[in-house]
Amino acid sequence: MGNRRALDLLQRCELLKIEDLVPLFPDFMAIDDFKDEICSALEEYSHQVDRLKQQMDDSARSSQSIQSSIADLSRRYAVIQAGESCSICEYPLLSRQFYVFPCRHAFHADCLVNKLKEEGNVTLKRRILEVQAELGRSGSDNARKVAMEEFDSVVAAECVLCGDLMVKSIDVGFKGDKNELEGWKI
Repeated sequence: MGNRRALDLLQRCELLKIEDLVPLFPDFMAIDDFKDEICSALEEYSHQVDRLKQQMDDSARSSQSIQSSIADLSRRYAVIQAGESCSICEYPLLSRQFYVFPCRHAFHADCLVNKLKEEGNVTLKRRILEVQAELGRSGSDNARKVAMEEFDSVVAAECVLCGDLMVKSIDVGFKGDKNELEGWKI
């Protein structure tokens, strides 16, 4: 392919780049005729590298922000009033182990587990049973701590009254005694 024909082809076809034609040239060919095209290709690569560097910097900042948010979450707390009750069984919350969610719903641990087993999907139910079994088997303090952290991450992943579990159950009818259901009739 002659130099002139290659230049004409490059100018006519926008999709074709100089790097596509270089392998087709003989090894001994001078590339002085293609100096401008090569320089423009290098400038384009330089701009692409700059864009990629910017994206990497943005990703690094985003990662730092997420890590900071996670660290902030570990320092969050909620104040529980003495008379506050479980959102499921309505018995005093402070009577046994409990969980409090950012939405301010609070549950006894056993009430929350039972609710998740009752209304959760098969995978969630199986995972709860596995983690409970693992918690029962853990002998050392370290193993128990790890198992308890896993249990907390499974059980307290989201609030059962306003999280995905409740949203997905929108098509399930109301449950309750007959008098309560009568009150909902139109």
